[in-house]
Amino acid sequence: MNTADRSIAMRRYRVVRFIARLLIDAGQPDERIGTEWARRLLQDEAKMRSIFERFVRRFGRASQPTGLRVGRSQLLWSTSAQELVPTLNTDVTVQESDWTRVIECKYMRAFANHAQHNVEMFHPEHLRQIYAYLSRAWDGIGSSTKLDGVLLYPAIAANVERSIDLGGFRVRVMQLSLAQPWSSLRDELRGVLFAKAM
Repeated sequence: MNTADRSIAMRRYRVVRFIARLLIDAGQPDERIGTEWARRLLQDEAKMRSIFERFVRRFGRASQPTGLRVGRSQLLWSTSAQELVPTLNTDVTVQESDWTRVIECKYMRAFANHAQHNVEMFHPEHLRQIYAYLSRAWDGIGSSTKLDGVLLYPAIAANVERSIDLGGFRVRVMQLSLAQPWSSLRDELRGVLFAKAM
């Protein structure tokens, strides 16, 4: 098989390779303990968040329209790297010449948390994180570029979506229903990633 044929075959089996990679990353289930393996995986928020993040980023790269770039961005807290100060690494960044969207992927069994007086609120650490990304991205791209953000959570049931102002940045906090047919999920995720109007 020549190089061109090998490349075509690899593209053709991209989805199969992606599913295999998820199984390898999550640990191969044994038939006897398949149910227990799935239950443990769903309870492992860090692992599920990583799987969801990679799914969204890989989907974006595979379906990005011409002129858009999908990937991760590495942002600095100041104009230059400093010793002992970590960089900020976005989950997914979608960029065009005059527009940027930062998407932070989360996985939590509870979409909102109970704050004071049993009032549900968005997770403050998630809001702080997306705000930090948007603030640093704004300093890097300047006022000639439109910038917005999305906090994206997977959901099994119906979607929940709120558009909020976060320190001058427009941010959508939303759930993406994974229970819907693939064609609907695909269209909705394309809208999350690529639709400019928020």
